[in-house]
Amino acid sequence: MKKVQVGFIGAGGIAKAHLKNVAANPHAKVVAIADISPQTVEAQSEIYGAKAIAMRMKCWITKE
Repeated sequence: MKKVQVGFIGAGGIAKAHLKNVAANPHAKVVAIADISPQTVEAQSEIYGAKAIAMRMKCWITKE
């Protein structure tokens, strides 16, 4: 049986618990992790052998 491939957006806070639980499931595999913190995403992707994706976020505020 093929494993379900799971990707995470966000690697801090509660995501760490979710990552641990998905990785413990014999029917699932963490394949990618994305986060705005390069250090966080690198650390978590190393633990789970997943592809690390460091994202940049921009926020635009408009006045009306």
